[in-house]
Amino acid sequence: MSGSDEFEPDLDKFDGITTGVIVGIDIGMTCTGVAFCAYDNVSHQNPQVIQDWPGLPGTPAVANKVPTCIAYRAGISKPRSWGFECPDFGNVENGMAVLDLFKFQLQILITKKGVPRQGGVEVEMRDVKNWYRDFLRALYMRIGKHLKEKLEMDFEGGTVPVDYIFSVPTMWKNNHELVGAFRQVVDEAGFSSGNVTMELTEGEAAAVFTATRSNHTFKKGEAFIVCDAGGATTDMCALQVTKLDGGAVQLKLLDDPKAIDVGSVRIDKLFEDRAKEYLDELKIDDKFGQLAHRMRKGVFQQWKIKFGTALDVPNYKTSVRPELRDSPSMYLSRNELKGMFDKQIEKIIKFIDNEIGHLRDLEPEVKLSYIFLAGGLGSSKYLQDEIENHYKDKNIKVLFAKNPIDPPLAVCKGLVIDRLQHFTDQTSVIPIKGSSASYGILCWELYGNQHSEQPAVKKIDGNRYAENQIDWLIFKGRKPPQGDTVKRRYSRVVEPGNETNRWGFAVVWSRVPLENLPSVLELHGPAAVICYVVWEPDAGAKHVGALKKRRLPWKKKYWLVGYELTAVMTLGKLKFKSKIVRQAANEDEDEDEGEEFDLKVRWPAETGVVESEERCGLIKGCDC
Repeated sequence: MSGSDEFEPDLDKFDGITTGVIVGIDIGMTCTGVAFCAYDNVSHQNPQVIQDWPGLPGTPAVANKVPTCIAYRAGISKPRSWGFECPDFGNVENGMAVLDLFKFQLQILITKKGVPRQGGVEVEMRDVKNWYRDFLRALYMRIGKHLKEKLEMDFEGGTVPVDYIFSVPTMWKNNHELVGAFRQVVDEAGFSSGNVTMELTEGEAAAVFTATRSNHTFKKGEAFIVCDAGGATTDMCALQVTKLDGGAVQLKLLDDPKAIDVGSVRIDKLFEDRAKEYLDELKIDDKFGQLAHRMRKGVFQQWKIKFGTALDVPNYKTSVRPELRDSPSMYLSRNELKGMFDKQIEKIIKFIDNEIGHLRDLEPEVKLSYIFLAGGLGSSKYLQDEIENHYKDKNIKVLFAKNPIDPPLAVCKGLVIDRLQHFTDQTSVIPIKGSSASYGILCWELYGNQHSEQPAVKKIDGNRYAENQIDWLIFKGRKPPQGDTVKRRYSRVVEPGNETNRWGFAVVWSRVPLENLPSVLELHGPAAVICYVVWEPDAGAKHVGALKKRRLPWKKKYWLVGYELTAVMTLGKLKFKSKIVRQAANEDEDEDEGEEFDLKVRWPAETGVVESEERCGLIKGCDC
């Protein structure tokens, strides 16, 4: 829904010595946008958009976004083509498959809300991750080639730091497994060669672009809503301007970002359903819906863009099989297409109305002045007119970019602008004030009076312990003192011969206020397990390190093993390392430490029965 692509010139040539590059990446359901800028200590480019994608027809060939799709030949795991190089669905050769919508399929598989299909065939997680990874790998290679040509620099040597900033779908914000799976394929595609960041939601990134690049001149204290209507979802953020300092803008979220399942893909689905009905009327066999899907991918996409503009027409006509001379045609009236749009617009208006009402209760002293429209569907002239008419008598002004290329690029440009302001002014447009949730691990704790209502378990060291205690490592609203990293010491009591047995712990999280954080995991309590972290025996016995043997009065031996755990715990980025430590025998000795080793994160979907030592395998504290 981005309209005709236009060439976007270099508005601000950069002649300095580059000290870094920022790349903003918006992986959309149907199309992907990439913006970038180079900067040094005193100056920077305006964000530029990659437009010269491989496979583009025409001269000069430019497009602001690349299709999120990839093609394979039967029996060959290596992709044949990607983006614009993929054949149209009406021209797919025998033995070839063009795959798309894998962003949506990943979400379905992890949230278990439905069964994803490609060409009528059910798909598996392994397949979806491979398609996603191959697309991202091609995208990574194209970004590197473009930056090398435009900035005349070799980024493979790592001499210039590159920040790859990815937006997070608002609906994924509280799903660690989903964001973690996405981050895994991003890293495996090659982006881990730079600094990968996933912080802003798509709605927040669109809001950054709106606040810094719209024609509207903001005033401190003004409140507004950004509605980013895209391919699969409509994201919304309510914000207030808190600071204006020269060119720097700072915003405060008035409410948590929200999203609903409304977007241009839903219009496509309504048309596809209508096409299936028509094919049934003609008694054309389309068992797996491939023909209807091809029709949806064809001229219908141009119909959507023209709808509501001066190029709109009373009736639309498309060929069922364009490759056949005597193919029947399907007709669609303007009213039918209007109905498809109206179903989405009604939901978007209700979504905005509900947020306005909620803000009046949440922030009664704040006056909402504007609604900004962004995103691919947000660039639709018909949608803009309908929403503008709805709010014209409500003292809320609806604004949107006059240039049709801006709304679909709001997210990728907003990502760059936010990170650039972070580097140049030491503050982001939307400051991340700390973790959005509290994170901890399950562990044992020496039994005390505070555990009196909990069962006690006696271990082989003769002590009694309380199980499933939560040691909180990251606290909501606070930043760890050492950046994103937390270090903490634990121990294990191990029987001789079991030193290298598999062990681990559960990671828990909670969004409740700090004063309400629980100290123990309860079945229906405010904390929940999000994943498991395990040490695998294949890490090798050498990692057992220096162990201290203790002897009980009745001569039974055991090992007391001390560990230092290093944790990085943010949305979609959970990394853990550990090393075995031994306290010195006396004050004159140095502490003896073993080699640091990685621990593996296991998500619930890929974890079977979890043994006790893998769920709660550490003792809080380290008295070795």
